[in-house]
Order: sequence, then structure tokens, then C-alpha cells
Amino acid sequence: MGEMFRGKDMSLGQLIVPSNIAIETIERIGKLGIIQFIDLNDNLASFDRRFINEIKRCEEIERIIRIFEETISFEESRDGFNKIFKRNSLAVDLLPIATADAQQSELSSEQLILKIRTFDNDLKQLTSDVAAAERAVSGIHEAISLSEHINELIGQDIDQTTAQTLKYLIGTIDTSKWEALRMVIWRVSRGFVVTRSAPIDNRKTGFVVFIQGDEVLNKLNQICLTSSARIFDSMPIDVIERINYVNEKRQELNELTEVLNGALEAKRQCLRLIASDINIWNEVIERERQVYFTLNMFYVDEGHSHLCGEGWFPTDQFSEINRALEEIEGPVKPLFGVIQPHPNAIPPTYIPTTSFSQCSQDLCDSYSIPKYGEVNPGFLYIITFPFLFGVMFGDIGHGIIVFLFALLMIIFQKKIELTKRNEIFDMLFGARWMILLMGLFSIYCGALYNEFFGIAIDLFGTSWNKENGLFYERSNPNYVYPFGVDPIWKSSNNELYFYNSLKMKMSILIGVTHMTIGIWISLINHIHYKNLINVVFQFLPEIIFMSCTFGYLCFLILIKWMFFIEDAPMITNVFLEMFQNFGIVTEPNHMFWGQSFIEPILFIFTVLSVIAMMVPKPILLYVLKKKDQKRSENGQGQDNYYQPFNQENNDFITEDIRQENNDIPYLPNENDGYIVANNNIEEMQEQFENEDRVSLLGNENKSIKKENLLSEESKISKILKLIKKKNPNYTFDEKEWIRVKYDPDDENGNNLLEIIIFNTIHAVEFILGCISNTASYLRLWALSLAHAQLGSVFLEYVFYTLLEFNNFFLTFVGFALFALITLGILIGMESLSAFLHTLRLHWVEFQNKFYLGDGIKFVPFKLSTNKKLFN
Repeated sequence: MGEMFRGKDMSLGQLIVPSNIAIETIERIGKLGIIQFIDLNDNLASFDRRFINEIKRCEEIERIIRIFEETISFEESRDGFNKIFKRNSLAVDLLPIATADAQQSELSSEQLILKIRTFDNDLKQLTSDVAAAERAVSGIHEAISLSEHINELIGQDIDQTTAQTLKYLIGTIDTSKWEALRMVIWRVSRGFVVTRSAPIDNRKTGFVVFIQGDEVLNKLNQICLTSSARIFDSMPIDVIERINYVNEKRQELNELTEVLNGALEAKRQCLRLIASDINIWNEVIERERQVYFTLNMFYVDEGHSHLCGEGWFPTDQFSEINRALEEIEGPVKPLFGVIQPHPNAIPPTYIPTTSFSQCSQDLCDSYSIPKYGEVNPGFLYIITFPFLFGVMFGDIGHGIIVFLFALLMIIFQKKIELTKRNEIFDMLFGARWMILLMGLFSIYCGALYNEFFGIAIDLFGTSWNKENGLFYERSNPNYVYPFGVDPIWKSSNNELYFYNSLKMKMSILIGVTHMTIGIWISLINHIHYKNLINVVFQFLPEIIFMSCTFGYLCFLILIKWMFFIEDAPMITNVFLEMFQNFGIVTEPNHMFWGQSFIEPILFIFTVLSVIAMMVPKPILLYVLKKKDQKRSENGQGQDNYYQPFNQENNDFITEDIRQENNDIPYLPNENDGYIVANNNIEEMQEQFENEDRVSLLGNENKSIKKENLLSEESKISKILKLIKKKNPNYTFDEKEWIRVKYDPDDENGNNLLEIIIFNTIHAVEFILGCISNTASYLRLWALSLAHAQLGSVFLEYVFYTLLEFNNFFLTFVGFALFALITLGILIGMESLSAFLHTLRLHWVEFQNKFYLGDGIKFVPFKLSTNKKLFN
């Protein structure tokens, strides 16, 4: 939980990897999922990047796989073939992406692509065969149906002999297209034509066209074919010949049906093979596309022999990354080290969470991401969020229902995770631990209010007795109800006035305490960023102002609660008089001893805190900026990004950081296989000659002192010659890979007026915010009072009203209505209202005291595994 308070420490790493093992390297890093790479080619268009062709190839394969899935879904939708294709899911770490040695891979991407293309060609051929067989079978069915309607088509006015002497066309067409075709036939033949038509079924219409002349007949034949009509040239009109024709067609139909069934079975067998691996293919291709997309963010050297990438990673994961890279086989291993980031670089914020803390962090991230290094408000949400919810939702009975609902989700979470959930229930399930705490705090606050479904519970006994049935009188003045509110207030006439005063004052106490905690958290941030000016001229004036104003208001509330003051004045009058009379106390507003001495001091400190917020800070900032500007003009802040490689200006070696993180070597150092002393050159050469691979991050030469490393530039050149002897394709450019720190003055150009305006706006916003935010916390009082009154109203006017009839059925109906109203309104709608108001109090009233929220979320490159793309 400590890492959730501020987030993990992040470092900027540089990865130099040979091109021949780039894919395997990125795959191993993707499996770790702890590096967020930076795009070093953001100035290049997407089509100019190194691996754009590989990405296009992956997209083409994904298109083919989508066609496979559509074909499978179509076959499954056929009658009698529903859900026949079993899809296997990819097991975790089942298939590696293409490596340098494809023979060591269970299924490389090249083999996979070849297999998919083979399946694609086979499926296209089988689909074509099935379609051709289906068309032939359909044509025979239409021919048989049409032959049964020949007499109807010829009609009574044309005898068989006359019909046989004329030229004719017999065919079928969609019923919706027949009228258009008939008009075209009439116009082309200029009316010298006889047409007959008859419906065959609901969709098709059979027709026959009688005409003289082969030329016109050919024209009409072409017109019918272009109109999607099916022509049967060999169908006879004679009855005897037509009987033989039908018999031949029936025999042909039986043969084609067997061919069609065989083609369908072959197609389905092919689809079964595809369906068994389609999820695996999707996984592999998607992972490969992610790898190439990541490699496109790397810088490629001119010889295309090496790639260089940069990315943020948790500092404590450095050794884990190097262990993964050491497992890669090859003559030259990848080189990973920590580099000094740009002064203006903003590291991403990485806040590890669990199922318990994930919901609170999501609520915080929904507003904005914490800046790197600042206190994470999500850490405090774990307690403050359900507590403020409980203040507004306080009821023992309602809290028990919410608590039990969350408890059931926690107990059966493993079973729920395996089920298919809708979006709303999925959100509730993800927030199960938060809902559990919300229910607990609702029970606690309900016990304080003594509310149980709108009923007061007398557990410890009351000291108030009803006298003459008119008023209550205390039987024991020394007795105080041990916990919560005395139940007698629930039946008194001034119940609403009592709870109104209690909850209003309590909401002010909670609100001021909540905001004061936010101001103290700002001190932690200022100290972390080593900003002494903000500590002295922002935090101190703010905490003094809050303590001397609304802190004093809380003190007055506690004084009035703890001590009996005869004819006590209203707290608001006492508080406002301190500012109206400049700290002078009048007799009607006197509450305690020493008030006349304390209030003038508080008033003076309040005025001084406002001055301290507005005046000194802009002057100091302006003076410091002028000094920075002079330093830049003198050449002390010039950009010198690339410098010659030597021990002094190499930012791979940072003394203070290395002392803090002894497990992170800042490269190059004594642990690097490329960097050795003069007396180890021969040993290094022997290592290259005798070993099959080179260790970039070896453990030899640890006894060599750092001042002896890289004392001469010739050492690098000697080592590079040895490396080139082992691997001729290796290239290393010092200015290209070794980066050093520079300090540009980003704030030059801000004048005094801008600084004063910005600081004044901040101060005025804080002063007015203290007033408006304190008033905003009164929503705790309003919603809590409204929730209790609604519960009492529904109990009295729904359940009690029907209970007075002394009828079992009406009592049952009354209880059912009360239960439905309780679940639907008091728990459903009221809980949502309390949740939203609690969220607003955290986002606006609490976080504006300290929270910057201009961070970048840590989104590491991570290869997905066991991902079910198709359900």
C-alpha cells in the first residue's frame, strides 16, 4: 500500500538491440509488461516507418481471418448445423512469435501466414464448388417446376403444333422483375411477340416468349440473361418429350445432390480445421502486430543493423528486465541501461493496485492522473470515500443490505468472473470492496444517528420521561446515552430541529477537517518537489488562514457541544462579528473566557496570511527568473545534446542516482562486456574467439576502478573492432546512442505582471474556495436529513397506515410496498445520489487544496495472453 501513496519510482531506459533479434527481444519485454516505450519517430509519417509493410501484412491476415469467421457463422446459421464448429482458446504463453531461428519456434509467423493463405485458397475453391453445385441444383428444381406449368404458359389460344413451329424462350425470373423485362421484350421485338407468364412459387415467375427469327431470338436471349433471368434452352414443349426431359433432370438432380453434399462436407471439414485454430491465429497475429507497432517507435540506424528504443519502467524492475534479456540467444545480446531523462520530461505515473484498491484508484483517475511524485488521492479514497457516503446514507438497515450485497459478490467472485455480465453489474462487481466499506460506514453512521429503516432503537435506555403526556423531562441529569443519539429524540416534537442542528454542525466539522488534510498533503508535495517557496509562502499562509477562520468555527461548535452556556449566542453571529468588528467581541456574542484575547490575534493572522499569499511569492519568482535568464544569456544553459563520449559528460553514469539505486548500473560501467580496461583487451578478444555469444552485461571485471574505465577514446574503438570481428554487421555511433543532459530555461519570457496575476488568482481562488467549499460540505447535512426523513415518511404513511387495519393481507401488501420502496428509492436512487455527491466532494472541495492531476498514466507495452476474441 506504500507504493499507492505516491506511486512507484520510474526510470528512463534505453534499449539497443540488433535487428536480427529485435522481434524476440520485444516479445520478451512484452511478456513482462513493465516498459512504456516512447515514440522516437513521431516526426515520421506512418507509411515512412521501418515496419509498416509487416503491419500491413498482419492487417491483411486479419482480414482473411475475419472472412473465415463470417463463413463459419454463415455455416452455423444453416438449419441443422447450429454451433457445430468448436473454437479452441489460446493457452497462456502457448505460441511464440517469429524468432531468429524459425525451427525452434512451434509455429512461426511465416509458417502461420503460409498456413492461413493455404486455407484461404482451399476455402475459396470449396466455396466456389459449393456455389456452383447449389446453382445447378437450384436450376434443376426450377426446370422441373417450370415443366409442370408449360400448359398454363402456352394457354388455350396456341395449340401444341403452332407452338412448335415458332421460336421460343422458356425461363424463370424474380416476380418483382418480370414486368420490367416484359416491357423491354415488347419494345425490342416491336410488338411482334407473344409472352405468357405464370407464378411458380412466391418468389419466381415462369415465362415463355414466342417469336419468329433467330436474330431477334438471340437479342431477347441476351436481354433475359442480363436481367438475371434463367433460360432453359433445352426444355421441350411437346408433352412426351417434356416427360423424358423431367426424368433426365430428376436423375441429374440426384447426381448433383450427391456432389453438393460432398462439396458441403469438404467445406465444413475445412471450416472445422479453421475453427479449431482461428482464436490462436487471431492471438498470434495480434501479438505480432503489437510487436511491429512497438518496433516502429524505435530509432533505426543508417545501416539497419541496430535499433534503439527508449521507455519508462519501474526502477525496481531493472534486474527483472535484464534477466529476461539475458535469456535471448545470439552472438550479440541486447543492451539495456538507464539514461538521464530530458529536464522537461514527465515520467508516467505508475500506481500498483489490487482488487481492493482498484475501485478507489479508478475514481481518482476518472478525474485526472496524479502527477509523477505527488501524493495520490486514490490512496485516501479507500477510507474517506465510503465514510462520506455513510454520512449521507446513514441507516443501519440500509447499510446492512448494501454490505450483504457486496459480501455475496466477494464470496462468489470466482464463479461470477466466469459468467457473462452486463455493463452495469460488471461495474458493481469491480467496486465490490468499495461497496462493502460503504455498507460498513453506513451501518456505523446509522448507529450514530440511531436509524434502522426509520426506526430508533433503544439499546441502552433513555433518561427522558414523558410528563403529563405533554413534554419530556430528564430523570437523571448525569446520564448520557453511551453511543449515538438518544432514541427519545425520534418521538419528540422537535426531532427535526435537533437532527437539523446536529447534522449541519457535524458536516462543517467533517468538511473543514477534510480540507485541512488536503492542505497538509500539499506540504508533503512541496517537500517532495523541494519547493521551499511554496512551503513558506503557500502552505503556511493557507494553513494559517484555514485554522484562524474555519478552524475557529469548528472550535466554537465543539465549545457549544461540550459546555453548557446559558443564553449562548448563535455561532454564525460570533464568527461573522470577528471580521466585522476586526476581532472586537461584544457582550451578546461572548461565549468563553479568553475570547476577547483570541479573536483579535486570529483576525491579525488571517490578514497577514492573505498578504503572505499574494505579495512575497511573485517577487521571489520574478527575481529567480531574472537570474535564470542572465545565466542563459551567459551561455550556461545552452543545449549541448550530443557530446563526445567520455567519462565526464556521459549521463549513463550518475553518482547520486547510483548511490540511491545500487541495483541499477548506469551504462556504460564496469559491468559492461563492451567496456573493459586496457589490461583486459586480450581477455576480451579471447572471449570473442572462444565463446558463441557476447555478454553485453557481464559480471566480469568488477574489481576495476571506475576512473580507469574509458580513460581513452581508443579503448572504445578497440572493443568495437573486436565486436566487428565477431559480428561484421554491428555498427555503433557514439553521438547517435549516447545522450547527455542539458538544461533549457523553459520559463524565460514570463514577466512580473503575468506572475502576479497568476499568483493572485490562485490566492483569491483559495480564499473564496474555503468559503464556498465549506458551504458545499453542507450537502452532507442535507442528504443525510433527506434520507432519514424519506425513510420515516415511507414507514409511517405506507406500512403503518396499512398496519392499522389489522388485516393480514393488507399488512402483507403494506410490507411488500415498503420493501419495494426501500430497495428502489431509499437504496437504489438514494445510494446513487449519495455516491455522486461524495464524488463531487472529493474531486472539487478536497483535491483543489493540493492536487495537480496533470500526470500521464503508465501504460506499458504488454502482449495479451489467453484472450478470447470470439465467444
